Amino acid sequence: MNQEETTYIKLREMLLNGDLEPGSRLTEKHVCDLLAVSRTPVRAALLRLEAQNLVIGQDNRGYSVCGITVHDVWNANVVRAVLEGAAAGALAARGVSEAQRLILEHSIDDYSELAANIELTDRFLGRHTAANRMFHETIVTATGNNSFARSIDTLAYMPVQISRTVFASDRAFAAKTLHMGLSDHRGVLRAVLTGDATAAEMLMRTHSQTALRGIEQIKDRQKMGADYLAMPFHQFLRGVSVTVDAA
Repeated sequence: MNQEETTYIKLREMLLNGDLEPGSRLTEKHVCDLLAVSRTPVRAALLRLEAQNLVIGQDNRGYSVCGITVHDVWNANVVRAVLEGAAAGALAARGVSEAQRLILEHSIDDYSELAANIELTDRFLGRHTAANRMFHETIVTATGNNSFARSIDTLAYMPVQISRTVFASDRAFAAKTLHMGLSDHRGVLRAVLTGDATAAEMLMRTHSQTALRGIEQIKDRQKMGADYLAMPFHQFLRGVSVTVDAA
């Protein structure tokens, strides 16, 4: 992982954990001092975070920190599910190369191994994130349509936070979600390989709504009221006493 990506991930984690106060000013110099890196990766990270609506650019005055609510996260995941479904349908219609098929199958093999040996450790959660990301990103990039990738990148940070938090706090839900995810991945790949665009799109869209089920799981476990959607996102996650790992 290069310094630009590492800087982006660290700063994104701080924003999502609420370590930087919503509305506060954020300059390149401040971030450089905070993360002990040069301006080049910081500048790239801030531009990317601005596209994700985590910071807002201020004319010649740096950036300000946005406040992200649970409702913002919910809406982002609804849109992401539609986009990933469309990408899977497009890939089924286009067809996959042998190399792309092997990557997708490899990610499913990794996912299968994880589902058979659940260990709620940092290493396990990291491996789950990597296997899941490999599948989703390959589906998107294999379409050859860069608009999918650019649009999804503005929403990509959301589901990771929810899934990792819920997994780390509820073994039963983790096991159920892992086995459902494995079945979903296999179903999507089967539809893609057989050229069934309609099935691929609907299966992927449903699968990509897993993060929404994670939000509902946290809400139910904490017995939150109907106003939970207005909560700051970091406070909502801290309700289950798990620190977000944005890796």
